[in-house]
Amino acid sequence: MKFNEYFPNVVLINLDRRVDRLEQFDKQAKEFGIEYERFSAVDLKNPVAGCRESHLSVVSQYDYDPLFIFEDDALLVEGFEDKLPIIMSHLPEDWDALYLGAHILDAKEHNEYWLKSNGASSTHAYAIRGRTKAMYIQALKEHDGHSDRAFSNIHKDLNVYIVKSTLIWQTPGYSDIQECEVNYDNLFRF
Repeated sequence: MKFNEYFPNVVLINLDRRVDRLEQFDKQAKEFGIEYERFSAVDLKNPVAGCRESHLSVVSQYDYDPLFIFEDDALLVEGFEDKLPIIMSHLPEDWDALYLGAHILDAKEHNEYWLKSNGASSTHAYAIRGRTKAMYIQALKEHDGHSDRAFSNIHKDLNVYIVKSTLIWQTPGYSDIQECEVNYDNLFRF
C-alpha cells in the first residue's frame, strides 16, 4: 500500500523562506507518491513559539481523521515504500497517535515493530486521530516551550506508538528552531 492509503490527509509545515526544504521534501514526496497540502508555517522572532503555533494551527484547522503531519526536514529512509506496509500491518488498532520517527524518552516494547510511548520528542513525522485532537490542542495551548514536549506530556494518557525501526529521520542541516547546524541521527535509536 502507498502512504496516502494509510494516511489520506497529509500536511507539510514549511516556512515560506525555506524553499530549499520544500523542494527537498517535494522531491521525496513525488518519489514515494505522497500527496500533501503545504501549510505556511508561522514565522515568529521566537522560532520555538513559531513552531508551536504552526502545529497548533494545523491541528486546529484541519479536521481530518487521521491527520498526518510532516515538518519540512523529514527525510524518508531508503526502502521506505517496502518497509511501510510491513510496519503498518503491525500497528495496534487502538492507536491514538503514532510517530514514524522520534527521539524516544520513555517507551516500552509493544511488538516487534512498535514501541508504546510514555514520552518522546520530535514532531517531524507523526499522525493523530480525531478523537485526540482536543487533547493535542490543549497541550499546545498550555505549554510555552517546544511542541514536541507539549505532546510528550500527554503520551502517558493515550495510546501513542513509535516505530522501532525509524522510517523518517530529520535532515541534517541548519535548524531554524535551534538556530544552528544540527544532526539528530544519534537520537533516533532504541
